[in-house]
Amino acid sequence: MKLVLLAGIAVWASGTETALNRKALVMDLEERVKRLEEIVAQQAIGGLGQTVVASKFQLIDDAGKLLAEMKPTSQGVKLTLNDAEKKCQVSLSATNFGPVLRLDRFDSPGAISCWVGEKGEQCLRFHKDQNNSMRLESFGNFRTLMFSDDAGHARLWVQVNENGFPEIGLRDSCEGARAAIRGHDNGTYILSLGDKEGKACVGFQVDAAGNPDLYIRGNQGERKMMVSFDEQKRGMTLYDEHGRPRLIMALDANDQPHVMLANDEGKPRVSVSSDDENSGLRVYDSHEKVRLAVTVNADERPMVAVFDASETIRLRMTLLPDDSSTICLCNDQGRTDILLTIVKGSPQIVVIDQNSRPRAILSMIEGNPTLVFVDENGEPTFKAP
Repeated sequence: MKLVLLAGIAVWASGTETALNRKALVMDLEERVKRLEEIVAQQAIGGLGQTVVASKFQLIDDAGKLLAEMKPTSQGVKLTLNDAEKKCQVSLSATNFGPVLRLDRFDSPGAISCWVGEKGEQCLRFHKDQNNSMRLESFGNFRTLMFSDDAGHARLWVQVNENGFPEIGLRDSCEGARAAIRGHDNGTYILSLGDKEGKACVGFQVDAAGNPDLYIRGNQGERKMMVSFDEQKRGMTLYDEHGRPRLIMALDANDQPHVMLANDEGKPRVSVSSDDENSGLRVYDSHEKVRLAVTVNADERPMVAVFDASETIRLRMTLLPDDSSTICLCNDQGRTDILLTIVKGSPQIVVIDQNSRPRAILSMIEGNPTLVFVDENGEPTFKAP
């Protein structure tokens, strides 16, 4: 067994200096002195009673095979251990970003390496043919386990994010995730299926209350369709190319259907609903205020209502169950001021005061016009003819 310190080219055996092997003497004294000036490490040789300055430390067996080596590098120091057959190797390095331990096996290409970074990050990697086949990493509050293919592309990973929620992802190449399951701090879990660029095309999510949603996205990541379920409604929303909702169809908590049409800003313009009490159509202005409503109530009485900008009713047209019809003209408080009605073929115009009492009635009965004025107590004060 020989102990070799290169740069000074000094060789010892059993603690006694021996003659240099001529084969090892490849430079003259002047060249050796020049190399000594470049020495960057100092090593004490135990048992020899000497301190020898060297830039490289090697342990070589009697067959001339390198078993161990320690040498400085541009970032620190590297220690390497080899077996006699050179089938495996252990190396320990001190680098700028932290210590690195690596185990290699050469007869069946594969290796394991681990390191600790300057910010406390930790990494354990399993290599095959110079590529990472599996990685276990810890960065801050993130924990990641990743599996790669033979080309080194990550294909499967399991991760716990900084909030303690898990994520599982699948890739079919070096592109983005094709499938992923993610947890969020609001208690929602999402399963997404993506294209080759990793943009989610189909997604399923369940919130903390157990309500599921399904959504479909376009090739630019914009939302195209969403189906949602909760205790209040079950519905489907269709989006335009900019991701704005344009059509919404839903069933409410009472299983009554509703449809809404939106403009290019995603604001409602028309809605249609059907329920046991009030079914109809509503038209909205650009400020999402109802301006027109066409409804049929529970007693099958159709009505058309017109509203002002503050959603106060100003005109109402109604067909009563006895087939009589009415038109109400309302003031800015929504109270009827003038009532036009046709009862059994006889038209009437009724003027109503602020207390909702009729005060003047103009009617046509069997072709004969009649005008009546009424006081606050409902007593006629004038009648003609």
